[in-house]
Amino acid sequence: MKVLVTGGAGYIGSTTVRELLKNDCEVIVYDNLSRGHRTSLPEEAVFIYGDLNDEERLKKVFLDNKIDFVIHFVAYLEVGESVFKPAKYFYNNVINTIILLEVMLENNVKNIVFSSSAAVYGNPKSIPIYEDFELHPTSPYGETKLLMEELLKEFVSKYKFNAVALRYFNAAGAINKCGEDHNPEIHIIPRFVKLGLKGEDITIFGDGSHRRDYIHIEDLAKAHSASVSFIKEKISFNNGFFEFFNLGTGKMYTNLEVANKVLELIYKKTGKNSRSKIIYLDERPGDPKDLLASNEKARKYLKWHPNKIKIEDIISDAIDWHLNFSDGFKERNFVVEDSYLNIVKKIVDFLRICPVSKEFKIKLFELLLKDEFNSMIAFKNKFLSQNIKLELIDEDFKLKNEVCKILLEELKNYV
Repeated sequence: MKVLVTGGAGYIGSTTVRELLKNDCEVIVYDNLSRGHRTSLPEEAVFIYGDLNDEERLKKVFLDNKIDFVIHFVAYLEVGESVFKPAKYFYNNVINTIILLEVMLENNVKNIVFSSSAAVYGNPKSIPIYEDFELHPTSPYGETKLLMEELLKEFVSKYKFNAVALRYFNAAGAINKCGEDHNPEIHIIPRFVKLGLKGEDITIFGDGSHRRDYIHIEDLAKAHSASVSFIKEKISFNNGFFEFFNLGTGKMYTNLEVANKVLELIYKKTGKNSRSKIIYLDERPGDPKDLLASNEKARKYLKWHPNKIKIEDIISDAIDWHLNFSDGFKERNFVVEDSYLNIVKKIVDFLRICPVSKEFKIKLFELLLKDEFNSMIAFKNKFLSQNIKLELIDEDFKLKNEVCKILLEELKNYV
């Protein structure tokens, strides 16, 4: 069985690749290395460099290989950045997913496991979070993940795709060559570990009371493999389906608890007290207060359960990886970003010709227009608080105003 893993050179992707290989799958990784690392992949995996928006190259991958399944990881994932640059997230996360699904359809490949997120829930009214909770994402990042799920539902309904969406809570930990190395680091555990090992101050957004459910990447990888098996078992009994599962441990810890545990374990492993102090910053926009998963559905239907559920075990693996790879992945790949205005124009042009439903297009434009307007407010507040020259704000407002005009005019064509 051949599995195409988009974004397979990334943190979770490269771990999943290893799990698939252990289960006798042939694995083809498609990645532009903007966030991933070639050296994180085992030699047994076939690697193809490419962007998802390079439709011709993607088509060739499907034509040259008899793909049975796709596991789709590709997405930008920084909540804070998505607040200020929503169009960047809508283009990379949503538009590129449409391109992938269209190429899959053209090649009669209709089995997909999608990397979703607990961000689709937003601020839940209660915890733990069950899959049937209302979905109210609080950030553009979360909105793009929800739109991607809705795309899958549309392709299931129209074209009989077989799709599983896995709603991760907070991925963490490390195995072998697979560790978390972003520049800048955006996730809490590796960021705290890096700062703690260097003796630099550990910064926490808010008062440290935000709580998260952390899940080890090895357990996440096993869930993806289990999802492939789940689809295989259901194919002959269904005429297309969409299922979604929470992936978490069912335990949560505050940011302050995580910071203290990192410093404690650094001392145990190195014998040195870190000089790091804990510093509190303003709360980050778009961050839910508490996220805790119910994983009952995944346990029942995927026959999956997390093995590493103690936060000290997850942090311990992360510290070990950073001690062994003190410079992280030495390879650094830089992708030149298109101008923001061009990204918006590309979204508009693509949606004019793509076959997704009118309702989906209206929802996308309405969300993006709202997010671009909110980003102007967030941008102003951010830079005023840092005493940056007002000319910068004016310049950004001119760009955002032009973006909003483009989106509003296009939306009028659909409603």
